[in-house]
Amino acid sequence: MKKFYMLMVFLCMALLAGCGMAQGRAEQTPEDALREMQRAVAQRDREQLSRYVDLEDFLGRTYDEAGHQTAVRIGELGKRYPKDPFFWHDTAFMEDYAKEYREVSMEFMRQILSHYFSGEEPASSYDEHPTSWLSGELGKLYRASRAEVTEIRQDGKKAVAVLRIQGDESPYGRMTDGIELQLGMEQQPEGNWKFTQIANIAGLIVPVTDGAEMFWTYQGWQE
Repeated sequence: MKKFYMLMVFLCMALLAGCGMAQGRAEQTPEDALREMQRAVAQRDREQLSRYVDLEDFLGRTYDEAGHQTAVRIGELGKRYPKDPFFWHDTAFMEDYAKEYREVSMEFMRQILSHYFSGEEPASSYDEHPTSWLSGELGKLYRASRAEVTEIRQDGKKAVAVLRIQGDESPYGRMTDGIELQLGMEQQPEGNWKFTQIANIAGLIVPVTDGAEMFWTYQGWQE
């Protein structure tokens, strides 16, 4: 179960890594909303972030789609990592697994983000306090990454922001480097824009799994 947690957590980490290094002041366009969301993440301002994304709904959508896509591509992942027992299952098993551990995994991610936005000093080890420690790892990934906005596609009241993550030369930067993140957005009745989903989860499964496996190895957890 720890491995599945980490796949979901790493997807979360990639999301925040994609929200780095920007400035802005308004929210009348998708571009402005993206800049303000990035500012909120940089300042660890959860209240401000809530203006641009409903985290509970966003995490739920992300978890469900990521769990489904992992199950669909489990055969491919098994061939990519043949020595990893986590990938020795079939699609039906993984679909059931994702559903069974949904609430536990969601609470795990909620706690990590809560620790992250609190700005508190993270625990010194996973065993001491898993979610606190992982919030510190999330911070390391964030600091090792920058996001370049390559395109924003708008169609009426919907838009997709395409970001390419650039990692530095550190181990954490190598975990995120080259990941493309597509963030779906919708204009609200009040006129502001909110982020509603990761629009390219199917395409993220392999690179995010690669990053998670690098993280797993870096921590010395691989058998």
